[in-house]
Amino acid sequence: MQSIHTVVVEDEQAGLENLLLKIARNSPYIEVIGTYTSGETAIEGIPKDLPDLVFLDINLGTMTGFDVLERLKDVPFEIIITTSYDQYALQAIKANALDYLLKPIDELELVQAINKAVKVIQAKSKTASRIAVPIKNGLKFLNTDDIVYCKADNNCTFIHLTDGKKILVTRTLNDIVQKLPEPKFFRVHRSSLINLNFVDSFSNEDGGYLIMKDKEELSVSREKKEELMRRLAK
Repeated sequence: MQSIHTVVVEDEQAGLENLLLKIARNSPYIEVIGTYTSGETAIEGIPKDLPDLVFLDINLGTMTGFDVLERLKDVPFEIIITTSYDQYALQAIKANALDYLLKPIDELELVQAINKAVKVIQAKSKTASRIAVPIKNGLKFLNTDDIVYCKADNNCTFIHLTDGKKILVTRTLNDIVQKLPEPKFFRVHRSSLINLNFVDSFSNEDGGYLIMKDKEELSVSREKKEELMRRLAK
C-alpha cells in the first residue's frame, strides 16, 4: 500500500503527541510529513507539503480550523476534523470533512476514519485527471493527459509536457508516482515514469529503451521490461 502523506494541525503539544502516537501505533501506512501548532503556520506550510490527508483541530488560538480551510481552498487534500466540541459537526460536513473525531480520540474510531480516508485517496489517485505539484514559487496545476514523462533530478523531478515545456517540481519521483493514476502511468526505471499513451516505440538495443513521441529515449530497467511489454500490448 502506498504511503498516505499526512499533516497534523493541533495547537496543544500534548494533544499533538498523543495523536501522533496513536497514528503510529495503528496505521503504519500513514506517513506524517508535517505538524503545525497554529493556523498561521499551517497556512504557510501545507501548500509546500501538499499532503493527501490533514488532521485538523478546530480551536487554533487566533483562528479556527475552518479559517485555515478557507485560506487553503485551492490546495487539494482530505480532512479529518479533531476537536473537543461537538457543535462543529455541521460545519465539518459543509467543509467536506471525511470524519469528525471527538477528543479524547478513541483509537478504534481513529482507525475507522483513517481507513475511510485511505479508500477515498486511493480511489482518487487511480482516476485523477488533474494534480497539484509544488514548484519554486508555489503550486502548479497539471492535467495528467498533458504529462508525457517524468524524470528524477536528485530530490526534484522534471515533468515533461505535451507542449514541449518541462517543469521542475520540488518533490522526488517517488512522490510524483503516488499522485499519478495507473494504468496510464508506469515507472520504467528508478529515474523515469512514463505516460503509456505517449510511447512511440521500443528498442531492445543497449539493454532496452523506449522512444517517446517527442523523440526522447528513456532506459527501461531489466525487471520492468516484461511488465512494460504486457502493459503496452493492451
